[in-house]
Amino acid sequence: MKIANLFKGALASAAAAAIIACAAASPADAAVYTVYVWTGAPDGVHSSTVADAADQPSGGYSAAFQYSGPINWVNNQPQNHDSSGNLAKDFLDIAAISSFSSPVYADATAFGNSSLSIAGDAYATYFEIFGFNAAPTIASITHDDGASVYALSPYVALYSSPTETSAVTGNFLLPTGFFAITYVEGNGAPSDLIFTTTAVPELSSWAMMIIGFGGVALQMRRRERAIGATA
Repeated sequence: MKIANLFKGALASAAAAAIIACAAASPADAAVYTVYVWTGAPDGVHSSTVADAADQPSGGYSAAFQYSGPINWVNNQPQNHDSSGNLAKDFLDIAAISSFSSPVYADATAFGNSSLSIAGDAYATYFEIFGFNAAPTIASITHDDGASVYALSPYVALYSSPTETSAVTGNFLLPTGFFAITYVEGNGAPSDLIFTTTAVPELSSWAMMIIGFGGVALQMRRRERAIGATA
């Protein structure tokens, strides 16, 4: 599968090594991600408007980089009808980019000044984002175009909403290990991709909650009996 092959390449790169080094000490919403970007005609070669692994563009990527910090990518500008709008720098934090490489853009600044998509999808941008989760968490993803999430070891689809849509939110269990997010930034601004995680409560926490609920129920029953005895 194409996404698995690309991931093997990411693991072999210094970018993936940085993920491994940083992820153990960082929650998934404040980690280091490896990002691949395809911007162009959504013909399945240069880009795509379907955000799943099967529709990963077959051509070479437009840019690749490390992204440090939360994926809280939002552009609330009006829909653009030319390439002067919906710029990458208005969607994600260019200052959070490192290890930038591209056959298209001279540097991260040039990428930031490029348009990601346009009304009508004459061109669109397909993102593939790799991260590492150090412990099982409850994950949430909000997106206004297509998005999917995959666990990579073993390979399992965790969330799938790959076609363009208005803003929606999905929640799912994110297991320990490497994962991938595929996202399409299409049809111009506005655009949203927000990914967060929350720790799964430990068994001891669940036990304390159950004991607490049991204690409340017991007190209520005793009170009902006391009221009945005095009536």
